[in-house]
Amino acid sequence: MKRTSNVAICLALALSIVLYSTSGLGAAASSHMSHPAPTRMAISAPEIVKTGEEFVVEVMHVIDQDQSRPIEGAEVYLVPRYQPYYTGTGTDEESKAIQPQVIGTTDADGKLAVAVSDAGDFYLTVKQPGFNQAFHPITVWDAEAGTFFRTSKSIYRQGEPVGFSFTNGLGSSITLSRGAPWEISRPDGTVVFSPISIMIIVDLGPGETQTWAWDQTDDEGNPVEPGLYVVDLETSAGNMSAMFCITGLKADKEHQNPDPEMPEHNPFKDVTGEHPWGDPHILSLYERQIIQGKSADMFDPEGSLTRAEFVTLLLRACGIEPLKAQDLAIEAAFETSDSFSKQDIMGRDMVLLPEDGHWAEPYIHTAMGLGIIRPEEYPDGFGPDTPITRMEVCVMAARALGLENEAVQNAGALPGFDDYESIPPTYRGYVVKAVEWGVLRGYPDGTFLPGNGATRREAAVIIYRLLELD
Repeated sequence: MKRTSNVAICLALALSIVLYSTSGLGAAASSHMSHPAPTRMAISAPEIVKTGEEFVVEVMHVIDQDQSRPIEGAEVYLVPRYQPYYTGTGTDEESKAIQPQVIGTTDADGKLAVAVSDAGDFYLTVKQPGFNQAFHPITVWDAEAGTFFRTSKSIYRQGEPVGFSFTNGLGSSITLSRGAPWEISRPDGTVVFSPISIMIIVDLGPGETQTWAWDQTDDEGNPVEPGLYVVDLETSAGNMSAMFCITGLKADKEHQNPDPEMPEHNPFKDVTGEHPWGDPHILSLYERQIIQGKSADMFDPEGSLTRAEFVTLLLRACGIEPLKAQDLAIEAAFETSDSFSKQDIMGRDMVLLPEDGHWAEPYIHTAMGLGIIRPEEYPDGFGPDTPITRMEVCVMAARALGLENEAVQNAGALPGFDDYESIPPTYRGYVVKAVEWGVLRGYPDGTFLPGNGATRREAAVIIYRLLELD
């Protein structure tokens, strides 16, 4: 499915995306603050519709588990799901925020009939006085494409069933040659799994959807390794592909890796063991070829961590090799119609670009294809050498853990931090999930400070704790 960033219905709430610019990651316990339970609203609507298709949005006041009533006069907005990160506090950056525009108001039954003309990922949202802001994720696919084939998400944890679906948006039936007309392969074309299926021809009528699941085992029944995979589907309307990843990060949030000990071999002069929190983690990741030094004998543990460095660490920890030139033939499996150009990756303000590009460009490109990085979040270019913020760490790590769907479903949550309002509502679910999974924590004063930066030492601790270790 193609996704458009220049959305004709560019409708959004003026969500604050103002982050602090101070430094430091904060390894202290999470906030002590508890917030009173707000009055709840709930939005009911389909999660997938096609462009121009009318659907009904219902807004309810949730009184308790068994009781709710409609909310009349609720203004409903369509918010782009992925919005720019603005980490400054100046009015110039605030002026770049997408301006709100209501798409309709609910009737006496709490309902609103609406259609969306542009494809993309959105939230339906309602902000009502006295209620906690409610969000509902919705994907709009291009009806002109005729068909819609996708995996349920881009990244799966080990052992998690991989789900994918095919929707017939044509005016006539589409034939599937058998019950499971698909196979799983690696990006180089090596087939990993071909399902044994009874040879029954399936006719999929207009508007119908067929779903399948794969249990992450190969043709011999053995679990496959973490990495990139492609699912190829055969239909009478043509063959289609979708790419996904099985992450090598931990699969259980309750799993806690024991802190490592200092190894005998230490190539770095500035990693001395004087810092038990971080030094052993750096060397453990170095032994696993996940992390590298700034030079042969210097690591720079207190140096700022850049976006490119964190993306590279994440992919290496996930067990994902970046796409190679010979793999580019399967790039159509990526839903990256809005992907960065080379200039975007390097940053629009750079006067001179190296002929061979940025060292992390293959990692950045692969992370974009998997949705770890979203171009909509960086309208001025990715800026690979820009120090990464705590907010970005949470978002990228949650996605690499396979938590994108869970984070999206928790949009608008109230994290237990005194400064939770500095976290944009559409990204609070990522912070909630990242904290649950031990990516990072709050500060002793009860704040989170989403605009704070991370050091290379702190990043080593984060990545080590997220590894799936024996």
